[in-house]
Amino acid sequence: MAWRAYACAFGVALVLSLLLTPLGAWLGTRLGIVARPGGRRRHQGLISRLGGIGLYIPFLAAVLTLQVLPPSWLPPSLDPKEMTRLVGLVLGSTVAFLFGLADDRCEFPAWPQYLAQFLCAC
Repeated sequence: MAWRAYACAFGVALVLSLLLTPLGAWLGTRLGIVARPGGRRRHQGLISRLGGIGLYIPFLAAVLTLQVLPPSWLPPSLDPKEMTRLVGLVLGSTVAFLFGLADDRCEFPAWPQYLAQFLCAC
């Protein structure tokens, strides 16, 4: 019966991503957080750099959905450290998302991006 829980989490993530991706595109354009063509960028026109909004929030909502569903919908957990691992995953993802937003705005050089990825992995 775990398929119900996974279908519910998938549905939540799908609906939110369909709603938030266009919002990220609009918000990026409105706030001027866009990639402009030129140099390495071969696209035409302005492209929003806020696509991470349409990935992070649906991911977080799907994870939280699985936490609030009835336990009978989920397979039994055999890992006593499951919640610790989940908190680490969510914290690392949150740090990556927030740093990504800052990078979209300020366009950091490579070394702070590598440092942020290392911190997220820790």
